[in-house]
Amino acid sequence: MGNPPDTCDVDSPEPECVKAFGHTVGEVMTPVVVSVEETTTLSEIANLMDEHRIKHLPVLRDDNLVGIVSRADIVRALIVRPVGSHGPMTNDDDIIRARVIEKLLTIKGASAWLTDVAVSEGVVTLTGTVQDEDALLPSREAVAAIPFVKAVDDHRAVTQAFWG
Repeated sequence: MGNPPDTCDVDSPEPECVKAFGHTVGEVMTPVVVSVEETTTLSEIANLMDEHRIKHLPVLRDDNLVGIVSRADIVRALIVRPVGSHGPMTNDDDIIRARVIEKLLTIKGASAWLTDVAVSEGVVTLTGTVQDEDALLPSREAVAAIPFVKAVDDHRAVTQAFWG
C-alpha cells in the first residue's frame, strides 16, 4: 500500500517496487483488501481510506460485492445541502460550499467529514470538530482564500482524546 519509494530498480524485489513496475493484475493489486458493509457511515469510510491510504473500498452485503465507494463519492455526499438549511441556496453558494469541502479534504487534521459547511451569500459557516488544533487556522485561511468567499465564521472545536 501507499506510494513507491523515491527510487526503485526495475528488478527490485521490494513489494512497492514490484507494484510500481507491474505488468499483471497480480503484481499491481492490493493483496489485503479492506472492505465495508452497506451500513458503514461516511465518517468511518473516510477514516479507513485515510488510515490505509486507499481511494476505493468494496462494499459488501452478506459477503457479496454490491458496489465500490470512492473518495469522489464521499465528496459528492458531503456536498449535499446540510440538514435544516432554510430557503434556497444560490448556485454560487453551492459552488463555494463544494470548494470548501474539497479544500478541507486536503488539509490534514481538518476533518472535513466532521465539519458542517453552510454558505449564505458568500459567508461560510463552519461547525463541528477538527482532529488537530494546528489545522484550525490554516484551514480557516484556506477557506477564506477560496474565490467569492466574503467571510468565514468558524465555530469548530478540537476533538478531545479520551483515555480510559
